Amino acid sequence: MTKRKEKKAAVPECMAVTLTAFADLVGKSLPTLRAALRRGLPSLGRQGREHRLDLRAALRWWLEDLEARHEAELEGASDDPAMQAARRRKLEADASLREQQLAIRSGTLIDVAVAERIGFDSARTIRESVLNVPDRIAAELAAEGDEAKVHTRLSDELTLALTAASDRIGRREKRSAA
Repeated sequence: MTKRKEKKAAVPECMAVTLTAFADLVGKSLPTLRAALRRGLPSLGRQGREHRLDLRAALRWWLEDLEARHEAELEGASDDPAMQAARRRKLEADASLREQQLAIRSGTLIDVAVAERIGFDSARTIRESVLNVPDRIAAELAAEGDEAKVHTRLSDELTLALTAASDRIGRREKRSAA
């Protein structure tokens, strides 16, 4: 068994490229690369209007910078207060959404449309119960001459109607919860 010698790629020690060519190579815009120059991207200087870069040094710096930015993003260690505030708002919104979903699953929170329907049905039940009172006791009250007896009978009948409505609403809520 013979050992193979590994050959290193023959890359010239210093291969100069323009900032435009480097931007094309890494797939970024010129303004992004100019910002990178201000952050420390190594440059060989200018040749005319164009910056010249040592390709090897620039790529090494670019990858290290990319890795550092990625780690900072993962750690949430951004120095930008606006980014920190945005990240905090996002975390709060995510937590609120999870709490709402848990409340819905546990039955302690219901949809607005469902609550409106329950409220409407409950109000209709109470209305029907109260409006049925005159039909049930009108003749009886018309024949009664004593005001106190009329008041007592009317109070008793309204209490009975509202209690019955409350019982019907309670039974309906228990059935819908099950």
